[in-house]
Amino acid sequence: MATDVYTATTSTTGRVTSGGAVTSTLDTVGDLDWFAISLLAGKSYTFTLEPGLTGGLDDPYLKLYSSDGQTLVAESDDFDGLNSQIDVGITASGTYYLEAGSGTNGAGTGAYVLSASTPITDDYADSSATTGTVTPGGSKTGEIEIVGDGDWFAINLVAGKRYTFSLDTGTLNGLPDTTNGLPDPLLSLYNSSGALITSNDDANELNSELTYTATLTGTYYLAASSGPNDSGTGTYVISSSAAIADDYPATVDTNGQVSAGGSATGQIEAVGDNDWYAISLVAGQQYTFSLDSGTTNALEDPFLSLYNSTGTLVTSNDDNNGTNSEFVYTATATGTYYLGASASPNAAGTGKGSYTIAASNPSANGSTIVTGTTSNDTLTAGSGNELIDGGSGTDAVSYTGNRSSVSIRHNSDGTYTVTDSAGTDTLTNIEQIKFSDVTVNLTVQANAASIASANLNSLTELYIAFFNRVPDADGLSYWIDQFKGGQTINQISESFYNVGASSDFSSKTGFSSTMTDADFIHVFYKNVLGRADGADAGGLAYWNGKLADGSSTRWSLAQDILNSAHTFKGDATWGHVADLLDNKVTVGKTFAVDDGLTYINDTYTLCQNIATAVTSTGTTDAINLIGVTDVPL
Repeated sequence: MATDVYTATTSTTGRVTSGGAVTSTLDTVGDLDWFAISLLAGKSYTFTLEPGLTGGLDDPYLKLYSSDGQTLVAESDDFDGLNSQIDVGITASGTYYLEAGSGTNGAGTGAYVLSASTPITDDYADSSATTGTVTPGGSKTGEIEIVGDGDWFAINLVAGKRYTFSLDTGTLNGLPDTTNGLPDPLLSLYNSSGALITSNDDANELNSELTYTATLTGTYYLAASSGPNDSGTGTYVISSSAAIADDYPATVDTNGQVSAGGSATGQIEAVGDNDWYAISLVAGQQYTFSLDSGTTNALEDPFLSLYNSTGTLVTSNDDNNGTNSEFVYTATATGTYYLGASASPNAAGTGKGSYTIAASNPSANGSTIVTGTTSNDTLTAGSGNELIDGGSGTDAVSYTGNRSSVSIRHNSDGTYTVTDSAGTDTLTNIEQIKFSDVTVNLTVQANAASIASANLNSLTELYIAFFNRVPDADGLSYWIDQFKGGQTINQISESFYNVGASSDFSSKTGFSSTMTDADFIHVFYKNVLGRADGADAGGLAYWNGKLADGSSTRWSLAQDILNSAHTFKGDATWGHVADLLDNKVTVGKTFAVDDGLTYINDTYTLCQNIATAVTSTGTTDAINLIGVTDVPL
């Protein structure tokens, strides 16, 4: 029977020293050999048990016991193939015992080599007692010296601030150190009492990264270790960003806002960042929301979410439009909702970057709803059917085509229906429609109806008399307001004369402040009475006398001549004079009041062309120049 060289008790004669090794043999199945070793507190050690060169032990099994010989400190089987290795940190100095035995896969006997490393100094403790520190915006290097080691770094964070922490494998000459670097870093964050808050493994390939918004101001701890299974060793770099200014917080208190029909841009500044935007929705109305990558430093894979007024998730979408996100939602309640912009959990990139978040105008019953603000708005008509409400203020709707490309109908409820090839729009609380050639004043009819018909005719005649043109809607509405504000027709006539005789208009009207009274009367006859040769001798003498004796001014004389023209109505000889003036007034009110038109460019010439096309016997040519075939507004 073989003699057991080393017993499996604290009385063993077997010894091994730090940095040394011993060889021996398990003589029989079930044999265990103990070796005493002196270890130091605060140091780490590596112990290995391998087969001997000849007749080696098939499956070494290594254990470490404390000084009492009862407490198992660590054990290892099959660490490297069938060999065994223990990496351990010692908390109390003293004599420990290494046990060499056979694992279940071996024959139970054979030669072995037991080795013990020299004491390994741990650079940083794996507790809040660590001496390691890192500051926001800074980094530190360290080493996981043995399997199971963990290094903690104290860091001071400020409540409400967002930080990004990273743990990368060590570098050599600026490149990952594939020989000595920690192959698979695992990063953890602990609070001031040492309780785990969160951790990350493999956020950036095998490196780790996490983003955290501090809930309290104080000391936290970043921990570097190996993952998975805590089985690696090597160097690393641990880093913290400076406090990140989040553009929009992910709470119902966000300062981010987007309106229906609008968009906003933002930035996912850190991994895990989420930006919320408040948006007002109306129950029963349908909206389309989208989140697209930005144009610079773009967020590679946007992820869009919708939350209700309490911040509870309603729905979300990833990759509905390529890697961009989009979904349609019908609001179940009227109120404030929140759109959330973030990176997809499946994103292959950095999870950071710029984006554009957008909300369509709502729709109901197949019509898109476009709503103005409380200010003065110019809303743009789109394709399809739309319900456009300008709200309060003075509001306009803009169309891309000419006035002739659409039909406009004034409805009994005060709304307007605009129909073109793109669809049918219903306008509410809209005061003006803009086209590429004209604008349509939707308030001029009501304004014109607020004064007597005779006064409206007199204002229209002033355009004919002094400018030989029909009025535009905006200009006529202005003078109606002046009349309602207290100005007399004669005072307004004076204003027309002063403008018509000014240097800006003299070349167009034929009037000037330096012209003789006779010349003034001749031009007036041409404009009002259609007399190409001006006044006859008798008329000239009569009107000139009124100016000469001071009983009339040029602007009051204008009213006298206009009134005189109407007296010829039905006269066999001069009845055409009254007919011409009446027809010009009719066409002028058709253009400005019934159709509400104002030309955008070259207003004077175009309005003069219309007036010139009027004859004493008809208005057809002039109406055709206007080009509107709809019924009056």
